[in-house]
Amino acid sequence: MNLLHMKYAVVVAETNSINKAAEKLFVGQPNLSRAIKEIESNLGITLFERKAKGMFLTPDGEVFIRYAKNILKQIDEVETLFNKNSYSKNRFSISVPRASYIAEAFAKFTELINAKKNEESKKILWVLAVIGAIAAVAAIAFAVYKYLSPDYLDDFDDDFDDDFDDDFFEDADAPEVV
Repeated sequence: MNLLHMKYAVVVAETNSINKAAEKLFVGQPNLSRAIKEIESNLGITLFERKAKGMFLTPDGEVFIRYAKNILKQIDEVETLFNKNSYSKNRFSISVPRASYIAEAFAKFTELINAKKNEESKKILWVLAVIGAIAAVAAIAFAVYKYLSPDYLDDFDDDFDDDFDDDFFEDADAPEVV
């Protein structure tokens, strides 16, 4: 059995006629009839009762057609999903210093993006990614500035010493320890 024959059986079931199905499918009536008989012989069941007023599904045929419709629908969905015009991969990359916590956070972030089906959620996550990337760049720039400016730490220490009040921790009411 092949998918084309399965599609033929579904159209015959929808039209209740070999002739109408052949017209709709643009195939010859003898070829369509042969395909239906081939499915029936391969499965060992009778799909249709052939009557003067048309072709009607048997109970086995109803089960077969229900499954065939689901299979054909899933195939269409897969083809649509991977159609070159409708399928696009989002690519996001960032270069940061080697650190396991960054790799783990990025992996969780990409799992979140892939798990979300809602487009609005994806937009929010991408905005967060951009903000995170900007923060990472700022942190790297700060580290580079510190590395290239050895006086930075001296300036920081001087500012800290000016702001720090040594008397802050001395409590006048505290008993003196001898």
